[in-house]
Amino acid sequence: MYFIPQKNKWYSQVVHTRPLYRYGILFLITGILFFGWRYGLYTWLDAAITQEQAAITQLQQQLSQQSQAERHSKGLAQQLPILQQSFSQVATQCVGNTCYDQCSYLFEQTRKAGLRVTGYHAEKDKKKKSWKESQFITLALNGSLDQMQGFLTSLKKSNHMIQCPSLSLQRAEGDNFSIGCTIQFITPLV
Repeated sequence: MYFIPQKNKWYSQVVHTRPLYRYGILFLITGILFFGWRYGLYTWLDAAITQEQAAITQLQQQLSQQSQAERHSKGLAQQLPILQQSFSQVATQCVGNTCYDQCSYLFEQTRKAGLRVTGYHAEKDKKKKSWKESQFITLALNGSLDQMQGFLTSLKKSNHMIQCPSLSLQRAEGDNFSIGCTIQFITPLV
């Protein structure tokens, strides 16, 4: 009160009020400021901090998933030349017979279905019977169940004589499955 000029109307009102009222008004103003801070600004700041912490946690999870995906893609990129080389070896061994056509047909159908080929094996020896010749090709695929169903449906509707003697599904992550199947191409002997 020492710094307020004495001819100020606020000063004269404060000086002439009873001390009980002065302290009551001071307590009321302090209470309003405290509750305004606690239930107004503090609550809003606390909610904003919690939301930012949740966003940071989500970004950290996405970062770890991205780094895991990058490591996985590097591993797959290292396997790609080996798979291409082995495919070209099988293709060169099979040129001139139906094995090359059968392999290319299978890979075309997997591409159309959206499946990813992770491994394959074509038997070198054909099994011959009196009326047929059989070629077995084993595929390892990754994709969803819908993609696998589309792949098997396209094989069923094809003009080739095809059997699938074995099929195995194993859930990898989410909707993705690891699929192993053996496809048997049957060529009638004339």
